[in-house]
Amino acid sequence: MEGIIQAIRDWCNMRFQKIGNYAFASDIPTHTSQLTNDSGYFTEVPMATESSIGGVRVDGTTIIIDDDGTIHTASSQELIESILGGES
Repeated sequence: MEGIIQAIRDWCNMRFQKIGNYAFASDIPTHTSQLTNDSGYFTEVPMATESSIGGVRVDGTTIIIDDDGTIHTASSQELIESILGGES
Protein backbone atom coordinates (compact mmCIF):
# COMPACT_ATOMS: atom_id res chain seq x y z
CA MET A 1 0.00 0.00 0.00
CA GLU A 2 2.89 2.36 0.82
CA GLY A 3 4.26 1.88 -2.73
CA ILE A 4 0.94 2.95 -4.27
CA ILE A 5 0.76 6.04 -2.05
CA GLN A 6 4.34 6.97 -2.96
CA ALA A 7 3.56 6.48 -6.68
CA ILE A 8 0.53 8.77 -6.38
CA ARG A 9 2.61 11.34 -4.48
CA ASP A 10 5.34 11.24 -7.15
CA TRP A 11 2.79 11.59 -9.94
CA CYS A 12 1.20 14.59 -8.22
CA ASN A 13 4.61 16.24 -7.71
CA MET A 14 5.41 15.87 -11.41
CA ARG A 15 1.95 16.94 -12.59
CA PHE A 16 1.17 19.91 -10.36
CA GLN A 17 3.14 22.94 -9.24
CA LYS A 18 3.90 22.99 -5.56
CA ILE A 19 2.27 25.56 -3.30
CA GLY A 20 4.44 28.62 -2.85
CA ASN A 21 5.95 28.66 -6.36
CA TYR A 22 3.45 31.20 -7.70
CA ALA A 23 4.09 34.89 -8.29
CA PHE A 24 2.10 37.34 -6.26
CA ALA A 25 -0.30 39.45 -8.31
CA SER A 26 1.68 42.53 -7.24
CA ASP A 27 4.84 41.00 -8.83
CA ILE A 28 3.31 40.68 -12.31
CA PRO A 29 4.04 43.73 -14.52
CA THR A 30 1.01 45.55 -15.88
CA HIS A 31 2.91 48.11 -18.00
CA THR A 32 5.65 47.56 -20.59
CA SER A 33 7.71 50.26 -18.84
CA GLN A 34 8.07 47.83 -15.92
CA LEU A 35 9.83 45.26 -18.12
CA THR A 36 13.58 44.97 -18.70
CA ASN A 37 15.02 44.11 -22.11
CA ASP A 38 17.62 41.74 -20.64
CA SER A 39 17.72 39.61 -23.83
CA GLY A 40 18.76 42.52 -26.04
CA TYR A 41 15.76 42.47 -28.40
CA PHE A 42 15.54 45.31 -30.92
CA THR A 43 13.98 48.42 -29.50
CA GLU A 44 14.33 50.39 -32.73
CA VAL A 45 15.01 49.58 -36.38
CA PRO A 46 18.73 49.83 -37.21
CA MET A 47 19.75 51.81 -40.28
CA ALA A 48 20.33 49.77 -43.43
CA THR A 49 23.87 49.36 -44.75
CA GLU A 50 25.30 47.76 -47.86
CA SER A 51 25.69 44.49 -45.93
CA SER A 52 22.68 44.44 -43.58
CA ILE A 53 18.96 45.05 -43.81
CA GLY A 54 17.44 47.89 -41.83
CA GLY A 55 15.50 51.11 -42.07
CA VAL A 56 15.86 53.38 -45.11
CA ARG A 57 14.73 56.93 -45.80
CA VAL A 58 12.68 57.53 -48.93
CA ASP A 59 13.36 60.96 -50.44
CA GLY A 60 10.58 60.74 -53.05
CA THR A 61 12.91 61.79 -55.87
CA THR A 62 15.75 59.31 -56.23
CA ILE A 63 14.20 56.63 -54.03
CA ILE A 64 10.50 55.87 -54.49
CA ILE A 65 8.19 53.52 -52.59
CA ASP A 66 5.04 52.06 -54.15
CA ASP A 67 1.71 51.65 -52.36
CA ASP A 68 2.55 47.96 -51.82
CA GLY A 69 5.82 48.84 -50.06
CA THR A 70 8.19 48.08 -52.94
CA ILE A 71 11.23 50.38 -53.05
CA HIS A 72 12.59 51.54 -56.43
CA THR A 73 15.24 53.91 -57.63
CA ALA A 74 14.09 56.48 -60.09
CA SER A 75 15.23 56.02 -63.69
CA SER A 76 17.49 58.59 -65.33
CA GLN A 77 14.54 59.82 -67.37
CA GLU A 78 12.36 60.20 -64.26
CA LEU A 79 15.14 62.15 -62.54
CA ILE A 80 15.61 64.47 -65.52
CA GLU A 81 11.88 65.13 -65.67
CA SER A 82 11.52 65.72 -61.91
CA ILE A 83 14.64 67.89 -61.56
CA LEU A 84 14.62 69.80 -64.85
CA GLY A 85 10.90 69.65 -65.48
CA GLY A 86 11.26 68.39 -69.05
CA GLU A 87 12.68 65.83 -71.40
CA SER A 88 16.35 65.16 -72.13
